[in-house]
Amino acid sequence: FIARGNCYSSKKEFDKAIADYDAAIRIDPKSVSAHDARCLLGLIVRGQYFSVASARSAFDLEEGRGDHGIYSALFGYFSARFTGQTDEAKRFLTDAKIKCDASAWPYPIVKHLLKEIDETALLNLAVDDEKKTEAYCYIGLDLEDQGENEAAIKYFRRVKDLNIRSFTEYEIAIAEIDRLTNINK
Repeated sequence: FIARGNCYSSKKEFDKAIADYDAAIRIDPKSVSAHDARCLLGLIVRGQYFSVASARSAFDLEEGRGDHGIYSALFGYFSARFTGQTDEAKRFLTDAKIKCDASAWPYPIVKHLLKEIDETALLNLAVDDEKKTEAYCYIGLDLEDQGENEAAIKYFRRVKDLNIRSFTEYEIAIAEIDRLTNINK
């Protein structure tokens, strides 16, 4: 169901993708991948597809420590921010600070969102194109949420220019470029 949901998502058949992710969650409520896919689609598409609950489930299932822990926190943080759930957004970052491995990438992004390091420090830690892709994307989302759309678009375009299409952040950046350039027309 997750694989088929991903296929539907890539074909922009979002209702079918959500149905498959939801089916995967019904079959295995402890599937971190299904919860992350469900939440991620909300970040890409927005609207009724947001799922802060799926991000929370994914994070809690791994106790913030698994391969997806920090990413689930980031997905949940932005999903909560974009849906006006400020307290839940803060909780994702607080939980990540307590439970996630602070020495692992992309933990510096969490530190940036917590205002513990500035943008320059974050970008200095993004030492390769993969890390830059992620840093640029999340800086862009943060700027967008602050209403700084032009600055956000610049970061999303950097993600696009790096062209790592297999990264979730690439998908997010492409969707955001489209959304923000249409808003500004």
